[in-house]
Amino acid sequence: MAQFKEIARTTVNNSRDIVASQVIEDGEVKGINFNSFVRTVKYTGPTKGGVFVPVEKLAEFGELVKDVLSN
Repeated sequence: MAQFKEIARTTVNNSRDIVASQVIEDGEVKGINFNSFVRTVKYTGPTKGGVFVPVEKLAEFGELVKDVLSN
């Protein structure tokens, strides 16, 4: 079973954060998961949707982010 270890969090607005977590299986980091964390009257916690980036794609993902920021 995968474990999630939060490594970074940034606030988007007063009711939503973006959380980056390491995904660890059998003691090995398999990738990073990005997920929304919401705070509402009825629910506080992670949303169902998220994005998983496997370790072997992290460098490519980093370049994608750089490209988006440079345009």
